[in-house]
Amino acid sequence: MFTTKKYQALHDLWVDSIVVVKDPSKENAAFLKVERESDDKVIMPSKKRRTLVIIGYNIIIFILLSFVHTQFVSAECAAWNDCSRADKTAEAWIGFSWLLLISLSVVFGWKGILPGSRRKLIESWKEQS
Repeated sequence: MFTTKKYQALHDLWVDSIVVVKDPSKENAAFLKVERESDDKVIMPSKKRRTLVIIGYNIIIFILLSFVHTQFVSAECAAWNDCSRADKTAEAWIGFSWLLLISLSVVFGWKGILPGSRRKLIESWKEQS
């Protein structure tokens, strides 16, 4: 919902629908969202570049967490699924870390915060600051 200018959910995008409130005065103001304005102060990298950077970060995250897995989970657990309580705990934390890092890389990458696909401030705004 927070990726589109009109706060649409994915299923709304697929069927090209929007919600139209007939009388906004009767609605709770917390539930009403106006269309986002574009941020004219920054230049975003292309969608292709942001996507490639996100994929690159996700590959790096996978490699790093695979190395962590080999250090904290026994070979018997990895090969034969003969896991101790410590192995299961380590796998759970590694799995949680993977989900968290992948989610953060997607959000920060798409917002233009990740190195490699950072948004740039327009020169005229730099001079005014």
